[in-house]
Amino acid sequence: MPVPIPAPVLGEIVAEVVRWALQDCHEPAPRNIRVVATTRDAAHALVWPGTRSGGEPLYFAVAEGDFHLTGRGPTRYGVWAGLFVSHPPARVTAYTLRPEADIPDLDLSLLGQVYTVA
Repeated sequence: MPVPIPAPVLGEIVAEVVRWALQDCHEPAPRNIRVVATTRDAAHALVWPGTRSGGEPLYFAVAEGDFHLTGRGPTRYGVWAGLFVSHPPARVTAYTLRPEADIPDLDLSLLGQVYTVA
């Protein structure tokens, strides 16, 4: 059964996605943000079929934008981001960036109720 996300929690998750996009990837206005309550293992298996991860609950979010991840190592670019967000407090704990040619066709509803914002 899908786990509903309370409005205040959804607001915190979306705010963290926007913060991460701006501060870490220089994207001031990520678009088409979608969020689902799930487990790390389920989200990991959806993004990387055939793989496993931990079973702790988290929120999986995807967003579109012009992401330029800078910092350690080479700069990474992408137009699609998949974000693993823990709560509380809302924090991006892992992510994947994908270029236009490598955007996965994910059915987030397989993980639970999908909330679309912006």
